[in-house]
Amino acid sequence: MPQELPAKRPEDGFRGAEGGVPAIKRKILLIGSRQAADEGESGEPLKNLILCGFMGSGKTTVGRLLAQRLGLRFADTDELIEEKEGRKITAIFEESGEDYFRAREREVCAELAQKSGLVVAAGGGALTFEENAAALGRTGVIAFLDVSPESVIERLKSDDTRPLLTGDREKSVRALLAARMPAYRRACHFAVNADNNPLQIAKEIIEKYESALKR
Repeated sequence: MPQELPAKRPEDGFRGAEGGVPAIKRKILLIGSRQAADEGESGEPLKNLILCGFMGSGKTTVGRLLAQRLGLRFADTDELIEEKEGRKITAIFEESGEDYFRAREREVCAELAQKSGLVVAAGGGALTFEENAAALGRTGVIAFLDVSPESVIERLKSDDTRPLLTGDREKSVRALLAARMPAYRRACHFAVNADNNPLQIAKEIIEKYESALKR
């Protein structure tokens, strides 16, 4: 049975971590310090952790968990676009069209690529564009949340806020996911099984993120 994921909450695009710095965060900072020392540098910024994947893969839910556990800030590209525009994604698509939305998305991705110490939940289509993937990949480690169409269909069955899912929803999900899959795989540094529950997904991402920081 696919794991049900909570819907996005209308909160700020950036969220601070709760409480003190957990052990895993301290470990990552030490890894970064060792790398910097080996290269004769210091104060090297911590690479962002970028979550890419299809709608319903759990990027926002898992992203908040990761930010809390790693002591990083959380950013959601869709939420940041909504804040800048003062309207919902569905309204942007309806009133201004997809091309306009993608232009705003490129701007947000470029802005986030200039920052460090973030967990970023990228919009479902964001990293299918090479420009966005290249920008975010330069200063971040990209994790692909690989979700099955069956899980997406189950998780989004009551969600009417997805402008690209029209007509036969199951057919739309399967076709769009298949079309985007090659771009997701090209963009990512590693993939995780996003059919699992959020805690399992977060645990696997942390392990692989730590490993990527050691390279």
